[in-house]
Amino acid sequence: MQLLYRWPLVLLVCIPIIILLYLLKQKAEDTPVSSIYLWREALKDMEAADPWEKLKKNLLMFIQILTVLLLILALASPYLKHGGREYGNVILILDNSGSMNASYDGEKSRLRTAKEQAEAYADSLPANTAVSVLTGNMQAQIELAGSRDRKAVKEVIEGIEATDLPGDLSAAAELAVSMTEQMEDSLVVMFTDESVNTGDGNSVIYDLSSKGPNGAVDYVSHSVDKGGRLKVLARITNYGTEDISGDVNLYIGDKLAAVGKTDLPPGSEQVIYFDGLAEKVWKDAAGNGTMLKVELNEKDYLDKDNIRYDKLADNQEMKAILISEQNVFLEQALSVHPDIELYRTTDVENIGEESFDLYIFDGILPEHLPEKGSLFFINPPEGLPEGFTLFCTGGKGEGAYAETSFPGNNFIDGLSFGVGEYIRIDKPSWANSFLNAGQDSLGFGGIVGGRYTAVLAFDLHHSELPLMAEYPVMIYTLLNECTDGGMLPEGIYNAGDYLSLQKMQEVRDAVIVYPDLITENLNLAGKELIFGGTKQSGLYKLVKTTKEGKEQEEFAVNYPAGTESYLNKEPAAGDQGIGHDKEIKQGGLMEGRNLRNGFIIGVLVLLVLEWIIYIRRL
Repeated sequence: MQLLYRWPLVLLVCIPIIILLYLLKQKAEDTPVSSIYLWREALKDMEAADPWEKLKKNLLMFIQILTVLLLILALASPYLKHGGREYGNVILILDNSGSMNASYDGEKSRLRTAKEQAEAYADSLPANTAVSVLTGNMQAQIELAGSRDRKAVKEVIEGIEATDLPGDLSAAAELAVSMTEQMEDSLVVMFTDESVNTGDGNSVIYDLSSKGPNGAVDYVSHSVDKGGRLKVLARITNYGTEDISGDVNLYIGDKLAAVGKTDLPPGSEQVIYFDGLAEKVWKDAAGNGTMLKVELNEKDYLDKDNIRYDKLADNQEMKAILISEQNVFLEQALSVHPDIELYRTTDVENIGEESFDLYIFDGILPEHLPEKGSLFFINPPEGLPEGFTLFCTGGKGEGAYAETSFPGNNFIDGLSFGVGEYIRIDKPSWANSFLNAGQDSLGFGGIVGGRYTAVLAFDLHHSELPLMAEYPVMIYTLLNECTDGGMLPEGIYNAGDYLSLQKMQEVRDAVIVYPDLITENLNLAGKELIFGGTKQSGLYKLVKTTKEGKEQEEFAVNYPAGTESYLNKEPAAGDQGIGHDKEIKQGGLMEGRNLRNGFIIGVLVLLVLEWIIYIRRL
């Protein structure tokens, strides 16, 4: 047993107790109280006894002596060590990414189990051990640093919220390593279901991986044919370790529109088509801008990935103009968008005579840009017009392989194709890159000046892109970005995405309504707002107030099924090479036991026992 003595506190309490006992002795003859009953008996014997008389045995006296001894031990905070070395600093890392919402034992989630084990482990540490608490998902955050207050540690752990964010503990592990460099005798304890590279420091991984049934809806898309009939495609994947079977429901808004069936063994996937929904049926159910929802109606280990959303187009035809000498590839791709009325011209000087929703400049730039409407620049010339400030060019590049980046769109994300030559363009701060060749950005887009602007830095004729089957889908996606007329550039996001809110210049106030109906007022200090609160999957609402009244737009955040739904995985160590100074544990994780509370309970029991004995002797 290891005693962490607190002598000043012990003396501070013991001295008053001794004085109190002395005073009680003086009053022993007159006061009928159990605590001084034995003194009254002793005084009777002192009148006739000699100084060396043997001490008379008295049960109450022994109980009081034992009570004082237990109280002193409790104040000394005795600690029983289970073995192993003692650390002055312990860093607890709790994984709160989306996969931690999965069930661990069929009842509690992995995160709930992690929090309970972390709290118990913090309680089991010596009182002089400083505890830090970190959380990890796609980012790392310090929740508490170097605290010896166990109550505060447990309150922080209990307050850690579950998220649907993708990620692993790499960032948190790196942060912990940097913290341990400033500490002596440190230990890192991780609670996770993922493989983690813990580096060279002392560490323990509490493995929360578990196997069980889990199906997910990991892709949903839709189209409308020339007859106005709605077609919806959904992909169901079995990420678990058991067969899944059940209904797959399609909702338009909050109305059930169709039902499909799935029956999948582990590791397989199935594409389900909801075909031929008549225009009147789905339009009556939806209205403009309403969400499609596909739900796997099957209880499994992770419910969050059983639902996925797609946004119905507003079906409002947009007017676009293509300014180009001639580009058959581009014209064919533009024609696939059903909601764009396309005009063509070669005269860049006359585009200001009529207003359009989208201007597409192919190899040409005007002296003056239109005041309204989205902009799409393809293969801009090296020499930019005077006063043009949207982006800057910097010479030509040749012979590169470009790779696309469209997170959440599995059909066009990660495509690679060759580009013969391109214009080097410095990606501006307002843009996000969706096409890269090494360090050069060959395609980017974003909101600037209240409108969406996209750029492709090469001639389509000098690339392999038009020959790829995914080419029309890529152009279709970019057109959707350019023609979206709402406050949000998109209606569908993944957990962890940042939203760039547009057309907010004349907004008096704006409110985000979360899936759990909690509201948040947005700060309207800037003309363009960035919202990053997409930690939970589900339906959100953006409500803004202008002088014309209130406007509302709905958007959905999907669960990152591709990275967070897979349950059929190896233990948390994976293949990271856990060394001699690292451990992987499952079940209870205890360092030792603080005996203070046990001694305090013993004191209370003895006081009750003393009272009972006294009552019986009266």
